[in-house]
Amino acid sequence: MKKFALALLVVAASACGKQTFLAAAFIQTPQVPNPVDPAHPLPSFAVMTAYLGTIDTSNPTKLDKSKIGVVTGATAFVAFHHGKDASVPGDADEDRLVTVPESATQPGLYSVNSQDQGKLSFERDVPYTLILTTPGAQSEAFGARLTPGPQASIQEFRANAPYVEQTAGHSFTVTRTDKPEAGSDLLPAFIVVGKIDPQNSKAEPGITFKTVPSDPLALLKFVLSDASYRWASFTIPAEAFPDAQSFYVVSVLTVRTGKVSENAFLGSTALAATGVAGLVHTP
Repeated sequence: MKKFALALLVVAASACGKQTFLAAAFIQTPQVPNPVDPAHPLPSFAVMTAYLGTIDTSNPTKLDKSKIGVVTGATAFVAFHHGKDASVPGDADEDRLVTVPESATQPGLYSVNSQDQGKLSFERDVPYTLILTTPGAQSEAFGARLTPGPQASIQEFRANAPYVEQTAGHSFTVTRTDKPEAGSDLLPAFIVVGKIDPQNSKAEPGITFKTVPSDPLALLKFVLSDASYRWASFTIPAEAFPDAQSFYVVSVLTVRTGKVSENAFLGSTALAATGVAGLVHTP
């Protein structure tokens, strides 16, 4: 797979030295019980992120950060059909259009989350269409189609236990019990660990460890080979759990690859990651 992808990059490079690169990710961490205040569970959190830039593919065997530029000032939005949630008063089936603003501190990064924009809901098997239009007289639209898939199941997090006890400063292993479809491998999966404050259920977790690709180059490498992400068991390092008497939420995000418009660089990618999570307590 990796050799095939590199061969495609060589073909693309022969056509043009600089191309527009789109890397989009839609990630969700699920709601988890609050061990201190059961009436106020720790809420689900979803974030749509896109990087829009240029990439110099003159030499596709030597791709690094110096070959990647950013495209600023684009107009971005995501469109999807929201299904009615019977548990939410007044909710209804509707088509939604959510603006994805550019970051004020990181040019070329466009992002929106469900905490800041309540209309952004994460719904399995629902297609999301992300469109970014570059500014100026020669504007061009680039798009991605993302459809969240199934979530994993984790052996260590049992339904009848509010959390798992784990000594601070020790590693913790998670084991997937979900099975791949016949003739295929397990879906790739990311891990995110965040320290939480059960007394402040709306506060965003402080990330202590993650395997999610965090920049365009890392996402490109994921496109070239995702073999290391198709794990059945993963040992989270000790530094992910630094403090005693603390709670950490461990999220495992199974990844489904989407589609990117044909006018974008061949190595562009769109990922939808559906989460399952559990709590770890360090006594």
